[in-house]
Parts: sequence; C-alpha cells; structure tokens
Amino acid sequence: MPGRLRPARGRVRVMTATISSSPTLEADERSSSSSLRLALVPVGSAPALLDGAWWPRCRDLGVELPSLTAVLDPLWGRITRITVNPTHWPVVPRKVPVAGHVVKVGWFLPEQDPHELLLLSYHVGRWNLLVVPPQTTPVSAAWLMAAASDPLGTSTASRLMEEAARLRTVYEADRAVEAVWDSEGGHEARDPAARPRISTVTATVPQQPMGKVRTVDTFMTVVVILAMIALGVLLIHLLNSQHSDRIAAFHYGRSGMPVAGPASPVPRKARGRAGASGTGGRRDHRDADAGGSAPAPHP
Repeated sequence: MPGRLRPARGRVRVMTATISSSPTLEADERSSSSSLRLALVPVGSAPALLDGAWWPRCRDLGVELPSLTAVLDPLWGRITRITVNPTHWPVVPRKVPVAGHVVKVGWFLPEQDPHELLLLSYHVGRWNLLVVPPQTTPVSAAWLMAAASDPLGTSTASRLMEEAARLRTVYEADRAVEAVWDSEGGHEARDPAARPRISTVTATVPQQPMGKVRTVDTFMTVVVILAMIALGVLLIHLLNSQHSDRIAAFHYGRSGMPVAGPASPVPRKARGRAGASGTGGRRDHRDADAGGSAPAPHP
C-alpha cells in the first residue's frame, strides 16, 4: 500500500508517488468499450455550485481523465489542471497525458469536497463536477446526474450523495416490505377473483385481557350509579323548592279556607292594647270572685 496522504497546506500539492502513464490493457478495453457518462448544466445558465456530474467506470484517473478532457476541451477550453480529494482515489498521478497536451493533477484533502472534481483552465476559468461513484446503481446515478446538472440547484456534491443514499434506503425498505407482503400471499390480492383471507385479518386484531375488560365495565357501572343518585338529589331539591313557593303563595283566612296572597300581619300596637285590656279584665274578674263586688269609684 502506498504512503498515506497528508493534508496540503496552502496551494495545490502534487503527489510524490507516480504511476505508469500507459494504462493497462484491461482498463483500456473497459474505457474504450463504452461512451463517456457526463451531464452538464445548460449553456448560458447562471453560475451554480456544480456544473454537472461525471460517472466514471473506475477509480483510475489515468484511464478516465483522457476521455473526459477530450469532451470538455472543445466546450470549456483546454483543461490544464485537475484537482481531487484523495479520499476516494487510491492513486493520484502528478500528470496525465491527454489528446495534444498534458494535464497536471493535484489534490486537496480538507479543502475540497470528497465527491467533487475541480477542473481549471488558465484562459477560461474553473468548473466543478460531481463524481458519481462507479459502483452506483443506474437509478441512483440517473438521479444524481440530473440533480447536479440542474441550473437552479443549491446543494453541494456531498449533500447530493447523502440525499441519494437516503432515497436508496427508503426504496430498499419499500422493496423489502413488498417482498414480505408477497411471501405472505399478498400477490394473490391483486387478482380480482382472489378472496380475502379472513384468518389473516382476524389474526392481526389485538385481543385485550379479560381482567382489563372487567375493570372497565365495573368502572362504567359505578359512574352510571353515581350519576343517577346525583340526578335524584337534584329532582328532590327542585320539588321542595316548588312546594315552599306554593305554601308562601297562600294563607288561611277566618273561614278556614286557603286564600291567595300572603296573610296580613296584625299591628303590634293593636296587639299591645288588646293584651293590656284583656289583662285588666281578667284582674277585675279575679277581684270580684275573691271579695265580692268591686268598690264604687269615688265621685
């Protein structure tokens, strides 16, 4: 295993290790057998974080860069330097010969996104491409290339990779659920002539313990009894109030019959005089019985 890479300080730092400039036969056949997989933003679009996506077939820069620069040189001008993050590239060569010139290759470890490829042209400018991993599935790769070439995109390369991984996890979970559903006979439900399995439905219904059911029934019975008692007390109170109102609305007269309206009160002064006269009469009557006739008043 070659020496471990260390973070660069300052400007671009090239690798001290070198590899052969001529690719192997197997890699050359793999590169020439298929076309370049590249997606770029439309011409004339506003500057974005990413200018497109590149889906290489291997992690060998010496094999993949010549075909990439051959397509980009006529579009963006001659590519003179390329930088990568060595996290996902096992070997980073110092130079890569391409059609008509040599491209210098450098690397940044902490400063550059690990899923990004930076291309520089001394006469035009710089471009950033999302590097889709070679082992990516076609579905995820298609989504990544479309998202990276969107002129309105605002996500970085690593952010797009995280989103693609999340979508892939959701997709695989859905497939697993469908597989379990099919294995349990769910595919038969797609046939209109298939009958639903009642046993499967009843098996999924949870059954509550008998103790809990009895406790709930007892509680409801107590609540109903208490409610009935409270209603009875309220009715008795209302009847007593109505009876008191009726008694207050009538009084008994001298004839002994009830008369509407409250009884007229006897004045206190009249009662006082009547009581005084009655007392004097009784006193005179007692005197007469005890000693005979009352003495005549003096003239």
